[in-house]
Amino acid sequence: MELFFRGPGGIGRSTTLTIVAIEELVRLVSPPAVPVDADGDWSAVEAGLGLALPADYRALVGRYGLGRFGDIDLWTPFDTHTDGAFDLVEHAHGLVDFHAALREVAPEEFPHPLYPEPGGLLEWASTPTGTRCAG
Repeated sequence: MELFFRGPGGIGRSTTLTIVAIEELVRLVSPPAVPVDADGDWSAVEAGLGLALPADYRALVGRYGLGRFGDIDLWTPFDTHTDGAFDLVEHAHGLVDFHAALREVAPEEFPHPLYPEPGGLLEWASTPTGTRCAG
């Protein structure tokens, strides 16, 4: 999965996240003994989104569940919080509307389409300062 992020400095691109990178992350940051909101019906999630989620994202959620790496909040499709604050599916379905005004005034900040637009990036993590991670 190639990762893109949008923050105060504009659009950035990071290295590719792979299962090997996740194993390296596990060596650096021990996953919780019982990850929160880490497991559920992936088939139902993918059917609801209309797309297959990458194996590396599924592995990351399975290992860590809902949580924070530094200031990066990892969203999960199995969020059980009543406000849906970290719910990948809820965020996905509101993505275009959420960014509509900014896309109008600063289209250069959005060089790629957003989910559910054809070929659109799907946000899967964020920071409290507004940086979004998508792939």
